[in-house]
Formats: sequence, C-alpha cells, structure tokens
Amino acid sequence: MTENLFAAVLWPHFILAAALGHVAKVYVPSSDSEPFCYMDTHAGTGRLPLASADISPLWRRRRAFANSLYCDALHGLPADGEYPGSWVLAARVLANITAITDEFEVDVNDIDPLTAAHINSNREQGRLRVWNHDWFAFLRTRLSMRKSTGFVFIDPPPDDPRGPNYAVDAALLLDTLTIP
Repeated sequence: MTENLFAAVLWPHFILAAALGHVAKVYVPSSDSEPFCYMDTHAGTGRLPLASADISPLWRRRRAFANSLYCDALHGLPADGEYPGSWVLAARVLANITAITDEFEVDVNDIDPLTAAHINSNREQGRLRVWNHDWFAFLRTRLSMRKSTGFVFIDPPPDDPRGPNYAVDAALLLDTLTIP
C-alpha cells in the first residue's frame, strides 16, 4: 500500500467510520424525531478505483483494530475498482448500527453534474438526496433546512481555490452549532 493512498483515502475513511459510528450509536430515535442524516460535502460517485492489492495489507491486519466498523463496512476485501467512496462507506456503517438500521438519510453533494448523475447508481441503503452545488453553498443550504443533521463529512475538493482553511472554518462553525 502506498503511503499516499493510505493518507489520502484509507486513513480518512477509517476515521470517518469510527467518528460516525460513535455519533450514531448515541442517537436514539423517537416517534417524532427526524431520521438520522449524514451529509457529504464533496461526495463523488460512491466508488473509488482502487485495486484490492492497495488495501490488502490493511485488510490482513483488520483484527488488530479495536474499532471494526471500517472493515465491517467493506463487506470483505473489495474487488478491484469496487472500493466504496465516503458516502457509501458511511451508509454501510449506519446500516450496521441497530438503532438506525435502514432509517437514515444521506445527503450527497458534488459540483460536477456528470458525477452527480452517477451517484444514484451506487446507492445501497437508506434514503438518498443528491445535491449539485459548490460544497460550501451545499452546506449552508442544507443546514438552513428544518430537518436536523446528525453528521457532516467535510471533504472539499483538493483544487478548491479557497484552500483548506476554509474547510477548517466550516468545521469550527459546525462545532459551534453542535453538529458533529
């Protein structure tokens, strides 16, 4: 496994699964509550073109991790080109949490219309809403809706001219609003 692949994809997904699992496990739905909602600001199609060889070193060590949510969400060693993107991985994590099962929503956003058109083909579980905005405009629009948000994955595109500090500021804003 290359160091860049681990740093760019696998490690953030491992952390995403752990953080989302922690937040979702304390969510207790009631008869009048909104379903748990996961938001992904820069979603992609839901599939990443990784070779099984890229993830196999991590997969072989999966029993060494105290947190099994990530590996459980992979459903086995993914076939070449079948590695789940962040929002598919998140939906799988949520589907494995008893209190939520299939009663959750996923808001995914990608500014590229062609990418957004392919999102529905990778939907696996939960309710899915597809957005097509700049990631920050999506975040602002979605948070102004009445429906509550359970978790936001801020994943700005690497070529965002505003730079990474813009995403840090957005995360600080969400923390101020007590949105994980």
